Amino acid sequence: MTSAWDNPENMMTGIKNVGEGWHELIRELEKGLNTLDSTFELIQVKEKFGGLRYYAGPRTADSQQFHQLISLAEEASFKICEECGESGENRSIQGWYKTLCDQHYNDALERRKQA
Repeated sequence: MTSAWDNPENMMTGIKNVGEGWHELIRELEKGLNTLDSTFELIQVKEKFGGLRYYAGPRTADSQQFHQLISLAEEASFKICEECGESGENRSIQGWYKTLCDQHYNDALERRKQA
């Protein structure tokens, strides 16, 4: 089985590259991907412009179905707070985009004001 939890600290493929709010989304994604191809290659896991980016390639599975699962998870990430997993929305904080719930958005704004 392939997973972002295999080496959580890895700067390219580790689960710690994204907030805990997306961990369940990634667990479900990897469950589906591993069902299709348990030997798939995980290339990178990260946040970009407020959304999940999950780069991976199948070794034995149908490529279209494999990448469709990834696309659905990436799309869903724009509605899930990266910090806590509650409903969120993509917001700009002084030019940085993050998908956050109201509470974590307000917390981030406050931290920016104090910096």
